[in-house]
Amino acid sequence: MRRVPSRIHGWITLTVLLIAGVWTFVSFGLQDDGTSLELEFTSAVGLRPGAVVRFSGVLSGTVQSIEHTRSPNCPDGNGQTAVIVHILVDDVRFQTLHRDAQFWLTTPGPLGELYVEVDPGHPESEFVRANARLCGMPPLNTEEYGARAEQALQEFITIRTESGVRLEDLVRSTDEASQHASDIGRIFQEHSPRIAEASSRFGARISSLKSHTVFNGGLEEEQVLLNAEVERLQKKVKAASTRVKRKVKAVERDVHGVQENLAGFVPTLLPAIAGIRGMASRLSRDLEAIQTRSRDPRSSLGALSRDLEMSNIIKGMKRALEHNALQFVVPGRNSSPISPAH
Repeated sequence: MRRVPSRIHGWITLTVLLIAGVWTFVSFGLQDDGTSLELEFTSAVGLRPGAVVRFSGVLSGTVQSIEHTRSPNCPDGNGQTAVIVHILVDDVRFQTLHRDAQFWLTTPGPLGELYVEVDPGHPESEFVRANARLCGMPPLNTEEYGARAEQALQEFITIRTESGVRLEDLVRSTDEASQHASDIGRIFQEHSPRIAEASSRFGARISSLKSHTVFNGGLEEEQVLLNAEVERLQKKVKAASTRVKRKVKAVERDVHGVQENLAGFVPTLLPAIAGIRGMASRLSRDLEAIQTRSRDPRSSLGALSRDLEMSNIIKGMKRALEHNALQFVVPGRNSSPISPAH
């Protein structure tokens, strides 16, 4: 029996160890490469462990296990039972997964196996944490889908019918508009000679107006003259206003001087008037006394009173004093003789 060299034994041992390491790495290392998530579905009939998980059609993970639970959290179920699907998603795809992501069960065709399809969600929403439980979309209700499809078909038929009616109305309106345009063209053609004549007359009038002074610069000259006249009148009004203001100020000064003179004269005049009134009162009393004494026959005045002329003079003086007392006290006022009373 030949002995196997020890070098060959060493190569065989090394090969076995390498095969064992590769198998261990594939069995345990790759299997755990990714992030775990829990998906809650109302039903997962036909889904098996090992089914793939696709992010927008791209293979990104696998289904690890499936279990049932009597404590569902998602609102779309019956509130009593649910199916929990454990999936393993590669880390690169998991980092794009957001809180509003959508999960649903689908097939590549009528006879294909179920797999999990994922829409990662809006980029601005919150990211998903590892081992989180997310709600999957409920399976499609075929009866509801059929009812909706039938309703959509009925609405399409209604819209198509109404569109046909509207198209006929549009064609009819277009024909009427075309007929109306033809009528207008015919009328315009019939009246074209009169239109041309009126246009010629209008052109002649425009030409005559252009030759008018208003259009050849006469209006600008009139405007300049009018502005000059207005400016001249404004200057006259301004000068007259200045003169009036001066006269008003002079009158105000005169009035002020008169007021000052009166203010200085009134204090002197009032005592004089009071003195004149006192003198008139004394004269009146003296005349009363003279008249009283003239009635006494024993007095000399009584003897004079018997003279008719003298009595009339006394009565006239009394009447004149009652009528105007100033003629007795103001110089020059008593120059006229007092006529006797008869």
